[in-house]
Amino acid sequence: MRSRLVFDGDCGFCGWTARYAARVCGAAVEFVPYQRVLDQHPGLSAEEFRAAVRYFAPGERRAHLAGAAAAFRALAHAPGYGVWWWCYRRLPGFAALTEALYRLIARHRPAAFALGRALHGTELEPARFDRIADLWTRLLGVVVVAAAASLAVQALGLMGEHGITPIDQLALQAEEALGARRWWVTPSLLWFAPTDAALQIACWAVVGCGLALAAGLRSRSLVAVAYLLWLSLLSVGQEWLSFQWDWLLLECLFCTLFVLRGESWGAWLMRLLWFRFAFLSGVVKWTSGDLSWHDLTALGFHFETQPLPAPLAWHAAQLPLLALQALTAATLMVELALPWLIFLGRRPRLLAAWGFIALQTAILASGNYNYFNLLALALTLWLFDDRALGNRSQSRFPAPGKSSLIPISLCLCLMFLGATEVWRATVQRGLPEPLEAARAALQPFALAIGYGPFAVMTRERIELTIEGSADGVDWRAYRFRYKPEAGDATLPYLAPMQPRLDWQMWFAALGPPEQSPWVGRLLLRLLEGAPEVAALFAADPFHGAAPRFVRVRQDQCWFASRDERAATGAIWHCEPRGLWFGRAELRRR
Repeated sequence: MRSRLVFDGDCGFCGWTARYAARVCGAAVEFVPYQRVLDQHPGLSAEEFRAAVRYFAPGERRAHLAGAAAAFRALAHAPGYGVWWWCYRRLPGFAALTEALYRLIARHRPAAFALGRALHGTELEPARFDRIADLWTRLLGVVVVAAAASLAVQALGLMGEHGITPIDQLALQAEEALGARRWWVTPSLLWFAPTDAALQIACWAVVGCGLALAAGLRSRSLVAVAYLLWLSLLSVGQEWLSFQWDWLLLECLFCTLFVLRGESWGAWLMRLLWFRFAFLSGVVKWTSGDLSWHDLTALGFHFETQPLPAPLAWHAAQLPLLALQALTAATLMVELALPWLIFLGRRPRLLAAWGFIALQTAILASGNYNYFNLLALALTLWLFDDRALGNRSQSRFPAPGKSSLIPISLCLCLMFLGATEVWRATVQRGLPEPLEAARAALQPFALAIGYGPFAVMTRERIELTIEGSADGVDWRAYRFRYKPEAGDATLPYLAPMQPRLDWQMWFAALGPPEQSPWVGRLLLRLLEGAPEVAALFAADPFHGAAPRFVRVRQDQCWFASRDERAATGAIWHCEPRGLWFGRAELRRR
């Protein structure tokens, strides 16, 4: 005999939910209306069956569970749903809360039925994520390849032995300051061998993992290797790997380890990661103190002052102020309001997904944010399910197996850590001391971190130009590969690649040289004639030789007007603002 759940066959809401439960439980549980089996359960009246569903174990027709307990016990037969029955029995207060909620819904079944169909559709279908998980792992592989390959061709100039911030020197400093604790504070496999060869092997090994994922090889071991190597690179990356999208990629890799188990709760882990990223992006804007978000003028100068504008940025900057204010308001709405729709059901969740896709597509078209937007768009996949992708053939993704308490517990731990980041950003208060200590201890592994791009907007554009000279009179500029310069007639489009030196020069221009000490090391490498560093530029004006002097001058730049662009073809208009870093030379002994 099978387990049995008995419901009221005359209640539309009961039948609607029972059909859903029958689909997820399969043949393990028999779902029948009480009208058919009332005579098989002596001692229970029709009124009692109408009041609450009843669960009967195999062979039992008298002892039973009722209400929320019956629902959770029946669902425990479905893969991935046993956690609810565990919470009911073990989590303090959960049983009382869910039983009270059950009674509330039972008293208002017609309204609950109408609301449920409005939010989920005429039939409540079990969500499947086979094809979503398949597509996600492939897109994640593409992003991993873009991130790691872009870094690999720049790594030696940025962090190599003759680079701007060598990791071998960092390793010595970490060992002196932290000793064995460096393995936890800054976890990195590169501490074993902080060499150029190890740095290149790590980068290209991540590329290999990404290629395998993109080709459809779905392996938790492969994802784990990519996570460990990317974490190792981020831990020693210093300024060059400090961007939010680098850490978002790391967290996505870790969460994918749960997705590859093929269970539905893995999808909710990804959805909550998306929620934290999207919602906190809006929270930091609103709470940063930058009034341009409050008076809706932020986009009035964003397109011009962003790090690396894309081709559509100049056209977007020409829009009327009212249109730019409307776009700013829409941005805040998408980031602050739409994320909450994911908790309201399938239809609101799809609305949130399409709103976020529209925002990320607009950012992708107007700015060069490397692989960031592609990763954000891929993460939005988890707001969909297989049914939203159509009725094409099923993927070869493995079916979910029996749920295990250990991965479920770890998954819940990650969700809790993510919730603490939302708490810290919205309430702007710390956690109780034990929780804060646990959070700080796990922070180096990026299991759950806070996000918030574009919190404070840049209102003017200062461009830095590095110049070298052999005699102190004739100065030649080191041209950056993608950074805007006066006279440029086009804006580059380089996503998903990230020129990390170009990006950091934009940040350096926001303050005095003392706030960017790495610039001094960059100038030192140029004076030494380091070829790895010279290769980071579009052209070496000294053709492999070392200049005697270097300096950094600054210009204020803004978009050319329509008339100026029509007359000269140039996109940028720049005016000199003197030296940012005065003349320097290498003292030789």
